[in-house]
Amino acid sequence: MSIPRKGSRRIIINGCTYLWYIRHKVDHWALICGHSLVVGIERIDPPSGRTLLFYADNGSHYYGTVITPRIVEVAILHSLKTGWKPHLPGSAFECWMSQIDWPTFGTCPDGYYGEWCERNERRSRRASAASA
Repeated sequence: MSIPRKGSRRIIINGCTYLWYIRHKVDHWALICGHSLVVGIERIDPPSGRTLLFYADNGSHYYGTVITPRIVEVAILHSLKTGWKPHLPGSAFECWMSQIDWPTFGTCPDGYYGEWCERNERRSRRASAASA
C-alpha cells in the first residue's frame, strides 16, 4: 500500500522522514476487532518497503480519539522496537494502540487511557516510595 501525498502529513523521527494519514477506508479485520480509526504510516526517506498500520482505537471508549503527531511518533518508535523493518519488503506491519506502554514514552492519549495511565502512575509512585 502506498500512502497518498494528498491529505498526508510528514513527521521526522531519528533522521528518517515518514508520511502518515488517517485511512478513510476501514478494512475487514479492523471492523471485526471493533477498530474504526486506522492510521497508515510509511517511511519516505529512505524509501520504505513495508507500511505500518496503526489501529488507533477499539470502539469501547467514550472519548473521541485525536491522532496527534506525538501519538504517531510513539506508534512508529514502538513498532520499530517490536519488529517493524520498513526497509524490507513485505505485507503491512500492524500495531494496536492497546499494545503500547504509553508511560514508557512519557505520554498518554487524552481520555483514551486516562484510567490506565493513572493506575500505572500510582504503581510507579509506590515503587519509587518503597525504594527511597
